[in-house]
Amino acid sequence: MTLLSDYQARFSTQSRVSASNPQSSSPTTVDLTRETNAAADAQADFEAICGVAYSSSNTVHVAAGVLLVFYRLLLYTGQSSQEAYDKQLDRLEKWYRLVLGRNRILPTTNSTLTPSTEEFGALPWGDPIQFDKIIGNAPGGNTTTDPGSRDNNS
Repeated sequence: MTLLSDYQARFSTQSRVSASNPQSSSPTTVDLTRETNAAADAQADFEAICGVAYSSSNTVHVAAGVLLVFYRLLLYTGQSSQEAYDKQLDRLEKWYRLVLGRNRILPTTNSTLTPSTEEFGALPWGDPIQFDKIIGNAPGGNTTTDPGSRDNNS
């Protein structure tokens, strides 16, 4: 199904008639051209903000998209303002983009360095045993004092 079909399945016919024909005092049919245009533009906004193509098989997509169609239609027919539609876009960005989009920046590098491999049984850099080689407030000079590791002091 398309976003338009999902919208049509969830909103009552009377709501759709009222939303698509506000100029008529007693509308009886839905303006399908307006609905189609609103759904196409809402889908474009959905995809731009969330970073994924709309899929009616994903219930989260449907929940996010159908209200966007309704508010886009209200904007087109003059029943709502651009600010109200922008609030829906903000809602989409705040609540759905992080769940749907996955348009986060992937970690990449252009470094020519290659990571070294650790020796078997090597301790992490910050392990306290690694600090046994350092004597605080030792007298100056170029000599290195290495009392050994704790394992060798048995």
